[in-house]
Amino acid sequence: MALRVFLCVSFNLSQAHLLQANKPASNTVQTVTSLCPGALLGCPTTGEHDHSPLCYLSHLLHTNLNCFAAVFSPSAPPQEVRLLSLSSTSIKVSWAAPPTDSRHGELVRYSLAYQALTGEDVKRHQVSGIAADVTSYVLDDLQKWTEYLVWVRAHTDVGPGPESSAACIRTKEDVPGAPPRKVEAEALNSTALRVSWKPPLSVKQHGQIRGYQLVYSRLENGQPHGQPVIIDEAIVTGLLPETTYSVTVAAYTTKGDGARSKAKVVTTTGAVPGKPTMMISTTIGNTALIQWQPPKEMVGEHVGYQLQYKRAEEEAFTVKDFRKSDDHFTVTGLHKGATYIFKLCGKNRAGNGEEYVKEISTPEDIPSSYPQNLSVVGLTATSTKLAWEPPPLPERNGKIFKYVVVYRDINSQHNNTNSTAETQMTVQGLQPDTTYDIRVQAFTSKGGGPISPSIQSRTMSTSMPGNLKRKLITELQPDTDYSFVLMSRGNSAGGLQQQVSIRTAPDLLKMKPAPYQHDVEEGGRVTISLSRAPAEAHIRWYYIVVVPVTPVSLRRWENPEDMDIHELLEPDSSLQRETSPSQDVLQPYIAAKMDTLPEIFTLGDEKKYNGYYNKPLPGQKQYRCFVLADLMNHES
Repeated sequence: MALRVFLCVSFNLSQAHLLQANKPASNTVQTVTSLCPGALLGCPTTGEHDHSPLCYLSHLLHTNLNCFAAVFSPSAPPQEVRLLSLSSTSIKVSWAAPPTDSRHGELVRYSLAYQALTGEDVKRHQVSGIAADVTSYVLDDLQKWTEYLVWVRAHTDVGPGPESSAACIRTKEDVPGAPPRKVEAEALNSTALRVSWKPPLSVKQHGQIRGYQLVYSRLENGQPHGQPVIIDEAIVTGLLPETTYSVTVAAYTTKGDGARSKAKVVTTTGAVPGKPTMMISTTIGNTALIQWQPPKEMVGEHVGYQLQYKRAEEEAFTVKDFRKSDDHFTVTGLHKGATYIFKLCGKNRAGNGEEYVKEISTPEDIPSSYPQNLSVVGLTATSTKLAWEPPPLPERNGKIFKYVVVYRDINSQHNNTNSTAETQMTVQGLQPDTTYDIRVQAFTSKGGGPISPSIQSRTMSTSMPGNLKRKLITELQPDTDYSFVLMSRGNSAGGLQQQVSIRTAPDLLKMKPAPYQHDVEEGGRVTISLSRAPAEAHIRWYYIVVVPVTPVSLRRWENPEDMDIHELLEPDSSLQRETSPSQDVLQPYIAAKMDTLPEIFTLGDEKKYNGYYNKPLPGQKQYRCFVLADLMNHES
């Protein structure tokens, strides 16, 4: 630890010349190392002087500087920092001095720092020059209802010590500093207004908004009339018809009301009739008889009635208007097993009056139609996943609580059934490569409705092991679109499903390769004639494939369509056959790869064609040969 010691000594002018000695005056400022904070520096009083800065200065000044304290900045912050919120704009900060052994000299002052966490002013502010004997301070002019962080430091003559840990407190609540925003008022009817607003800006709320006060007063000739009425609701009722009102809104906290909004002026509508009475009777034949009586509270000239009704599940009401002399109406075409909502109101010149609202439910029946759009959405070798839609809403005749799927093998008269509450089902335990006839029926609490028309679904003929990565599908039609569904069965017939669609290649090579010349003496070479593809065909490569005829090959590959071409196109397969011609002599292989197909080609000429070796044909054996065309642009 290093300390620069400044020795301030008083002496008279007669001693000043001593500073002009051979030692430079700058030596009166020395760096003393390896000292403890607050240590006393001493000089012997025996008259013998060592070379320490203190003894040297004592010798210069003929003054005995017997001891001197080394002063440091404090190494610990003030203790027990506490905050007290005095008001919405002031905080009292109190603290205790740093521990004695951490002061390292006489404390000369304290300083504070404070900062708001939110609000319009979030800068860090400083308060300095607080006397050393003061242990509390009041921060004023703070933001209302705002959290503050406060730090305290102690200072010696050398400088400040470390800051205390941040203490946090919120200033107290106050009345809101701004009115509610976007106040709107509209007349609902002759005696009610709807008033809406947004709260004051958060920085102006000055506390937790506990509610709002809505003040309204009646205006006559643009001036308030009577005492203002204060309420705590958004719907103002009990007003006078065709009367103008002034409306203001103020927010309040626990400290009181805030500023009032700018007044909104609104006029109630003319008085409208009260609620009529209504009675509904359901009758046979999907009809309901609606009967009513005029409102007891009729104001203005009664001009008629308005009836609205709809099924509960529907969005829009059907609206019917009636003369004031009408007192009944028959609603036809109601659905069985449904809930309907009816609304009736009287009308005068000012508009529609209060509504009488009533609900009725019609009796259930069996569905009068079948489930719609039955289809197969998933398929495996042993299962079929089905989906459908409910019967049309008017023909459900109640709540559909279950569906029954009826299915059978088309070669059997025995029906199987499965039931579900959903609009889909996976039928399991089917036979592979089998066609099934499938129908579905909907049920209400009264029974089952008509059964749907049947669809037919054929299960897959192949179920592949889970570790298989590819499968050759044969006996397809040329130039035809196909869709393939691959489903992971897991522990059930359903599962993750992927569908891929592809189009098979056109049949470009109409003629098979034919023997052109056979010469046994030429080392097993065979010359064949090849047919040309149409000129407009986009062909990248032609592959000439040779298949040795064996009992195994006859069983596996009756025609080229049965062969997995990917096995022939494995990398380096032709090179292996060139270096070891005795190996795999009975396996199919590619003899040549060409971008143009010649009319005549010799099998076994021992040449390489684009990396494929046309190896000699061993004698006394039969061979089949075909040509594979590789199309451009991923057409095949």
